[in-house]
Amino acid sequence: DIENKKRLLQNKIENIRKLRIVIEDENDIVFKSVHLTELFTPKGGDMRLSKSWCKEHLGEFPVYSGSTVDEMYSSIDEYKYDGEYLTWVIDGLAGYIMKIKGKFSITCHRGILLPTDACKNVDLQYVKYVLEPIFRSRIRGRIGINGKNEYTALKPKHIEKYDDTIPIPITTDGKFDLGKQQELARKYATIESIKTDLYDKIMELTSIVVY
Repeated sequence: DIENKKRLLQNKIENIRKLRIVIEDENDIVFKSVHLTELFTPKGGDMRLSKSWCKEHLGEFPVYSGSTVDEMYSSIDEYKYDGEYLTWVIDGLAGYIMKIKGKFSITCHRGILLPTDACKNVDLQYVKYVLEPIFRSRIRGRIGINGKNEYTALKPKHIEKYDDTIPIPITTDGKFDLGKQQELARKYATIESIKTDLYDKIMELTSIVVY
């Protein structure tokens, strides 16, 4: 009976991970649906950056690959990007987004969203929260339970093909409202914290062993 309950809880974990909560019913906020490709150009990482190549070019600048957490793949003596960008996992646990700041490079297992000229007064943290569930809904491949045995992919060409929209708060004159985006980002952060707590508690319950 306990094992059956564990399996039910494990299914709930997956539902929690996939849960997409969109805050669009705020009375004082007007949203505009904006095509992602209007704001960003998706681009894949550098195919040169293998483990062996990185070892030959050791340095101070981080390289990020397909990890879903802020974990360096290596550090080398050059960098490709300098600034604050949204990046996503191309294959493996595809679609998860990480914001990276500073001087860095990425391997071919990670993509980057390069801001276009239209990407002004856009809060990247807000975009991360609303975009990640969309990316995860677009993945292709084998999906495991709780991220185990999953091998999925989301390539730049797939993102361009789908051309999804994201809701951006706007001011009365139609411009992107940076303050409202930041306010919503804080609310999304609270929601993600609650989801993480639920996930951790369920994982704790499913790890119980009865002798």
